[in-house]
Amino acid sequence: MANPFTPTFGMVPTIYLPSQISAKAIADQLMERPQYPDTYLISGVRGSGKTALMMRIRELVTASSKKCIPIELIHAHDQDLVTQLAELLQVALSSSPSRLLSRITSVSVGGVGFSRSSTEKTDDQLRVRALLKRAKQHGQFILLTIDEVSNTAAIRNFVAAYNVWHNLNLPLKIIMTGLPENVLAVQEADNLTFFLRATEVITSPLKEVDMATAYAKTLNIPFERGLKMAHLVEGYSFGFQLLGDLAYRMAEQDAPIDDDFLTQILPSFKKLLFRQAYQTIYKTGSDRDRQYLRAINGRKKTSEVMKIMDASKNVVAKCRQRALERKLVQKDGYGYVVYSLPYFDEFIQQVTDEEEGFI
Repeated sequence: MANPFTPTFGMVPTIYLPSQISAKAIADQLMERPQYPDTYLISGVRGSGKTALMMRIRELVTASSKKCIPIELIHAHDQDLVTQLAELLQVALSSSPSRLLSRITSVSVGGVGFSRSSTEKTDDQLRVRALLKRAKQHGQFILLTIDEVSNTAAIRNFVAAYNVWHNLNLPLKIIMTGLPENVLAVQEADNLTFFLRATEVITSPLKEVDMATAYAKTLNIPFERGLKMAHLVEGYSFGFQLLGDLAYRMAEQDAPIDDDFLTQILPSFKKLLFRQAYQTIYKTGSDRDRQYLRAINGRKKTSEVMKIMDASKNVVAKCRQRALERKLVQKDGYGYVVYSLPYFDEFIQQVTDEEEGFI
């Protein structure tokens, strides 16, 4: 059997574990009114399973309805999302795109006719509109997925076009993912109120019993040992895949997955976790945000954090709020916060030592 664990960002893992969020519940909601527009925005820290959840929802919807046309758009700074959608939708709705285009020779915008010859390029927004109308006539709907949205020109242009399609009740449903800080940025941006209307879904930790069961079954170990592995991960989706990958590779070499093995593998697990996930998470914030993350290590009071940062209570409060919004910390009693990710305290200590010259 091939290694079923997938410690790679942006890929749908072979082993998909449900979190407290029900992919089926969201899929059912999307199916309630298939002919009407709908939007979901999935946010969560890097490695929390946003993409996996989005793709699982898509899988459930497409399996439930032959009328669903799934389309994935690639969000990149040099890619126009409306053009992508026009091309992909055109192909999806006809086995012969050229014949379909020859049929769509005229659309109407506000009562004003718009025509083109066979050699003219149709305006992409109008082309999508015409194609969506055609899909609606045939009882079809489009399920669009966009991974890692942020406040870019590509997203702003797409939203402007989407607002028109939405107002016309065209059958375009969208599921997007984004890091909490990027989601907040687009929600607060001018002319992007579309994101405020979207149903926001925040990823939650994996269930320990589900992780333990998956480890036990896949690695052929007792459930109790799988539970010990799950406890190390603390519900972090990427951590679950990473630890499983390391264990599977060792098992392939006939190494017994016992308590000694878990002790031996832990340093490698932490090293990869820090390098592949936490370094990027840490660098994404501002200098003040990083200073705050270092200052709170050890469960300190606000007054202590203010002294360490040499900052006012207002500045510390803003840093704290951003850390909460980014899902890097969680409240732990009045005035206290703790890190949300496994071994993040050790990572922060390592970074602190490096920056202060101790390493």
